[in-house]
Amino acid sequence: MKTHKLRLALLSAFSLFTFAVCFTVSADHSLKNCISDETERTQASLVSVAAADAECIENVFQRLIGEARSSAAQIALVGAESEQLYRCFDLNSKYGSADTALLFDENGVLKYGSLEYGGIFVSCAVKALVSGEPVISASAPCGDGVQRFAIAFPFRDAHDAYCAVALLYPASTLDELISASLLSGECSAYLLDESGSSVIRDVGSNPWQLSELSSLSGGFSACTNAAGADSLVYIQSAEINDWYIACGVPMSYIYERAQLTFRSNTAFVLITFLSMAALIIGSILFLASRQRKLLLERKRFNIAVSQSARAVFEYRRDKDKLSFISDCEHISLPGREKSISLSQFIDCLEQDDREELTKAIFDFESDGSLEITVRLSGLRNSNEFHWYHITARELAGSGGAASIVIGSIEDIDEREKERIDLLRKAVSDPLTGLYNRAETERMINERLSSLGDRQGGTFCILDLDNFKMINDQNGHDCGDRALTFFSEMLRTTFRYGDIIGRIGGDEFVVYMSLNSDRAVVTRRLDELMERLAEGSGCPNDEYLPPLSCSVGCVIAQAGDNFDTVYTLADKALYRAKASGKRRAEFQTA
Repeated sequence: MKTHKLRLALLSAFSLFTFAVCFTVSADHSLKNCISDETERTQASLVSVAAADAECIENVFQRLIGEARSSAAQIALVGAESEQLYRCFDLNSKYGSADTALLFDENGVLKYGSLEYGGIFVSCAVKALVSGEPVISASAPCGDGVQRFAIAFPFRDAHDAYCAVALLYPASTLDELISASLLSGECSAYLLDESGSSVIRDVGSNPWQLSELSSLSGGFSACTNAAGADSLVYIQSAEINDWYIACGVPMSYIYERAQLTFRSNTAFVLITFLSMAALIIGSILFLASRQRKLLLERKRFNIAVSQSARAVFEYRRDKDKLSFISDCEHISLPGREKSISLSQFIDCLEQDDREELTKAIFDFESDGSLEITVRLSGLRNSNEFHWYHITARELAGSGGAASIVIGSIEDIDEREKERIDLLRKAVSDPLTGLYNRAETERMINERLSSLGDRQGGTFCILDLDNFKMINDQNGHDCGDRALTFFSEMLRTTFRYGDIIGRIGGDEFVVYMSLNSDRAVVTRRLDELMERLAEGSGCPNDEYLPPLSCSVGCVIAQAGDNFDTVYTLADKALYRAKASGKRRAEFQTA
């Protein structure tokens, strides 16, 4: 062991001495060669800066086009004339980057949004309608002094009418994408149009005196700036709207770097390295003695991590690559892959959790941290969904390196299902499984408080006819079966988003959100009456007498609460009972 350490020390000393000699010899280069080398390095750096900025801009525009596509899909779903249209744009404004939105018909006529903006960006919408593809407009100054650009997306609405939605973004959205963090902050980067003018920053009509901008795409040019200083500029097409990315540094920067390199290759560096040799050799010997212990500790750590229910992951934004950086027996990527993209990871989520994760990613972009509980499949090498708790934090890269995201995924399926079961029992009626009175009242009050001035919903009280007689003649077991069967009929008759609850005895309530059409409500209640009369789906084929119900309805409006609509619907229910039962009555305020 001692011989090995001695050899290691001698080898280290010889390596340091050889390195110092070679370094000194290399310092004999002339200043001219240093300038040539520094120019090549600077050119390579400018190419990297432009490529990174081009990729970043491409990714952002793909995301913004995705926002426009999402808005178009929502409008197509609710209808361009629907009272919910404004909520689609509000949701996009809340979770997206656009500060306003426009809607055009097939003739390019503005149907929604400010006429001022519609006049500026109507040509963008017309191009999208003609081409059938998303179109990115050039930036233009608006009346409020803000420079904006638009992304127009064509689609067909619920009535098969051809429309286009245009989302408007401040040009400043692109400002932070043009990075100049390399080259000691001396690099200047701009997004230019085909005339050489800056797209997003007020730096004058032409930051460099460039000639024949379009022919310089993808090449270098020696230029002068407004102050007359010489600069080295690299121009690359941004592949969008005939825009270009121009990155440049003053030639003085290259000369200073070359002189610094020349002065660095002196005997002083050699003396410095030789004086540090003893310290480096001692460090190498110390590290050698610690190596075996560190390897043992690492093995222990890997064993402990692999047996836990938590896996640590890394996501590289520049490569769109998510991979696990710790072994875990209970969690692995789908198909035992070494890495997947972010979109592949999102595909593993339960459909209901995807929107929640998308919102969390929007928040993550602003504060750099994420914590969420979702359902995922494939992480246990099976297609079953399990609950996982995900935490993540962004680590900024240094020296111009791309940032990465580090986080963990913990399997919490057992305790989360137990929590959900306890919560369900706390808000559910034990016999029917519907919401109990307290939860029903809370949820309906929440929906009522969110109604707008031109919105409405329908509140119904449903009461089984002759329920006391069923209990008296057939026993309480039969009465419980009748309540259970009636509850199931309510679940399968009304929509998924409607609130259905049992508030006591044989009395039930249904609240139909954003449905104030009496004809639609009447058809739904007629369907319920027919299904009750048929008695289909009776559990276990046990005897169940013919069932019917009476219903009292009221159209809820903004400003109503549970007590208000309950009182009105109860009056309508009384009239339905007095008029012979098995019918529905509406009560007006």
